[in-house]
Amino acid sequence: MSKKTMLSRLSMTAALVVLAIHPIASAAALQRPTPPLPPVVKMPPVPILPPMPALQAMPPMPVLQAMPSIPALATPPALPPLPAFPALATLPVFPPLPALPALEPRGGIGFEFVEMPQRDTRRKQVEREVAAGGRLVMLATSSADIRVVTTTGDTVRIAVDLEYWSNDQEWMTTVDEEFDIEVDENSRRITFEPTSMPNLGRQNWFERMFSSRRVSFELDVTLEVPAGTPLTLENRYGDITVENIGGPAHINNTSGAVEIVGAVGDVTVDNRYGDVTATDIEGDLDLNVTSGALTIDSVTGDADITNSYGDVELRNVGGAAVVKVTSGAVTAEEIGGRTRIYGSYGDIVARSIGGPLEIEVTSGSVTIRSARQGVELRISYGSIEVEDVTGDFESRGTSTEGSVRRVSGSLRMENSYGDLLVEDIGGTVVIDNQSGGVTVNGAGGDTRISASYAVVRASRINGALEVEGTSMGVRADDVSGAIDVRTSYEGVTLRNVGGAITVVNQSGSVTVTGLWGEALTARHSIDTSYDNIAFDFPAAGGTPTFQIETTYGQITSDFEGSREERGSRQLMQSAPGASGASITLTARSGSISLRRR
Repeated sequence: MSKKTMLSRLSMTAALVVLAIHPIASAAALQRPTPPLPPVVKMPPVPILPPMPALQAMPPMPVLQAMPSIPALATPPALPPLPAFPALATLPVFPPLPALPALEPRGGIGFEFVEMPQRDTRRKQVEREVAAGGRLVMLATSSADIRVVTTTGDTVRIAVDLEYWSNDQEWMTTVDEEFDIEVDENSRRITFEPTSMPNLGRQNWFERMFSSRRVSFELDVTLEVPAGTPLTLENRYGDITVENIGGPAHINNTSGAVEIVGAVGDVTVDNRYGDVTATDIEGDLDLNVTSGALTIDSVTGDADITNSYGDVELRNVGGAAVVKVTSGAVTAEEIGGRTRIYGSYGDIVARSIGGPLEIEVTSGSVTIRSARQGVELRISYGSIEVEDVTGDFESRGTSTEGSVRRVSGSLRMENSYGDLLVEDIGGTVVIDNQSGGVTVNGAGGDTRISASYAVVRASRINGALEVEGTSMGVRADDVSGAIDVRTSYEGVTLRNVGGAITVVNQSGSVTVTGLWGEALTARHSIDTSYDNIAFDFPAAGGTPTFQIETTYGQITSDFEGSREERGSRQLMQSAPGASGASITLTARSGSISLRRR
């Protein structure tokens, strides 16, 4: 028997013995009696600990003795002077830098520095001719400068001059083989469209900025049309010039200037990021521009102008004009019809306006010279200067100051926080100006003024004068009609008045001199406090009837009458038999003087 077989049999025998013994051992364990548990032993009680003895006080700390003084440090010896540095050697002269290469345009895309000798610039010219037949001519292109002129005959001719370069030879070959002018025509229209320049494949911004591939091209287009041909142009990234086409035109351009001269018919221009010039237009003109200056001269019809971020100059318009501008100045001169100007953040000048003039502006000044059919003005945060208005003038303003001179009709103004000067108004005057002064010098009708915290001055008023305000002084001279003044905390001075006078003033003086006309027989009443009254009555007016009363003041009179004192009050009234004007003067805490002059 082999050794391996014998070991296997021994292992099997041992396993059988274990299986046989395991149930016998388990049964014996179950029949074995359980021994009794030992009795529980009680622990003796824990004795009570005696109290802790009281802590004794700590003995006092001994007093610290003063530290002995530290001896003063000896002064260190002076440092020896530093040795002088040797002189620097003269730097060598650097050789001059080589000149930068020429700056070449990139066809409206930008500019780049290139080495001209390495460029293989190519040029391609393409021309097309089509019979006009009175049809509309349309040109649609991009990145091109366009020039349109007239020609004799009945042929439309287009010539395209392309100069291009790239370091990508495949692109150069594509342009050379494929660039052309596409022509599409029907019975009503002829359309020219130069082939779009191929791009260099799709590139993100990083590739466009740092790619080694470069493209540069210039595209010039010349379009010749018979006189009177209607024209439509669409372009981007280039300038447009239209000269004496003698027909209507519609132009849509982006990022380029537009100039149109000598069109017959309606002209419409939409432009972005470029200036626009339009002159000698026989028809209506409609301009819509963003970020560009506008110059318009000589339009026989109406002009409708919209612009932002640029100034507008509009002259010699035969019809009506509407100008809307944001962030730009406006100049309008010689406009034949109704003119409406709306602006912000820019000054407005209007001269020789033949029709009604309406202006609305924010944060800008307004200058008007010669408006022949009246003016309506809305303004805030600016100033005004107006002269020579035929018709009425009306304005509403906030935080505005300025002057209005020579208005043939009536004037009405509302304003705040600014002084106003008004001169030579043919009709009535109504002014409401809070927190600002008012001066009226010459009015052909009744004048009514409301103001506060300033001075009101009125002279040469051919009618009645009414002034009302708070903390406002009043100075009036040469008023033909009655005067009614109600104010406070400032003085009132009235001279050369031809009508009845009524003054109610709180804490301010009142002075009246130079009565004439109906004032010599009118009823006058003056009431004030905490200041004096001085009233002069002309000797030519005879002896007026009067009643005077003051508190804490004195009465002085050149006219005879009866006097009475009642405590702090003094009273005086005219003698019996007086006739003519009637005068009532009342002052609280002030004196009164009635003099004959």
